[in-house]
Amino acid sequence: MPCERLQEVLEGLEEAEAEGRNAYLLYVRNVMIETGGNIILPDDKTGWGPQEASIDLIGVFATGTDFDEAMRNWTRIAKARVLGDAA
Repeated sequence: MPCERLQEVLEGLEEAEAEGRNAYLLYVRNVMIETGGNIILPDDKTGWGPQEASIDLIGVFATGTDFDEAMRNWTRIAKARVLGDAA
């Protein structure tokens, strides 16, 4: 079941990305809210907050220097998990 949901989210991300940046960000936000996920972004203003972005959605965790890198890493890991579960 989680793998099916993960596949749905990956497909939704591709569709949202094709619609533009705002649609992509809205989709990610909605997935986070619906699944109880977590996204933490670096604090660029004071330097006292997190130094990297982290994304935890549907049991897949990834980090990066910023949101975009963290989402690329999250997507790569999620695809690997879906392919691994299908094997």
